[in-house]
Order: sequence, then structure tokens, then C-alpha cells
Amino acid sequence: MARLSSAVMPSQSPDPPSEQPAERDGTVRTAVAADFGHFARFFRQLGVDDPLPERAVWEAEMAPHTVFVERDGAVVAYGHARALGAIGYVVHVVVDAPARGRGLGRLVMRALHERLAAAGCARWELNVFADNAPAVALYESLGLAVEFATRVVRLPWDAIAA
Repeated sequence: MARLSSAVMPSQSPDPPSEQPAERDGTVRTAVAADFGHFARFFRQLGVDDPLPERAVWEAEMAPHTVFVERDGAVVAYGHARALGAIGYVVHVVVDAPARGRGLGRLVMRALHERLAAAGCARWELNVFADNAPAVALYESLGLAVEFATRVVRLPWDAIAA
């Protein structure tokens, strides 16, 4: 994993207008309770060992901070971000494999940027698998830079009991 962050969060969209994806590429919308199935599908694509959050948890704690992208009547991308004081943290960005390479990840990041900027965030950051070169390239093109490498260590609670 690698932590990417920006020294300063741009007050405007991180893309110049000439480089912003056309609206025909996808429509961004806020999550609703009925989107849990879409969320579950994208969550499995993250490649993490974390359990799927329960529907009630997702609806109460995650959905208000989640966007989906629809294209040609299908939900093809998902993003989730949280404002943590002055720092915006991008939690998840997933684009369906058949829809990748079409600017939808950038569209998700633009939508998350707008939400975080509106919440008063001064910078934004995220973690990404270091070997996910397309994602790293996208994030760097939006002004984020690798800050440091991270490692995840999972231990069962009984292994760390005092």
C-alpha cells in the first residue's frame, strides 16, 4: 500500500475544464438505501479481507458519503469519502473492470473532491495498492503524491491479549 496526499486541496476541480470527462461518460449521483447491492458488488472488487459492512451500517454511516456513477442505465463506478476535519479521506474508488480506462475513476474523484471541498477540507488523501499503476497515475494526475509506503498487519485479538 501507499499513502497519497496533497499538500493543499485545490479549491476548484482538480481537472482543467478541457480535460473533464463529458457528461455522456457517466452521471454521478448520491447513494440511496436501495444501492446496498451495488455497494456490496463494488466492495468485493476492492480485494481486501475486510468483511462487508452490514446493510444498516452502510445505510447510516457510509451511504451519505457515497456516490455512484451510472452509464447507459448501469451502475459502473462507486466512490466513498469522508471529511475528517480539514482532511478529506478518499476511502474507496472502484470502477467495474469492463468500464475501466474511460475516465470514470476521474469522474468519481471529481465528485468526491467537490464534496470534500464543500465540507471545508484543506487537503485530501487516500491509500492505494502500490502496484495498482493505473490508480496511482490517476491520483497523481489529480495532484496527489506518494507520501509513504504502508503495510497492513492483521492479528487476531487473542494474539495481542495482555
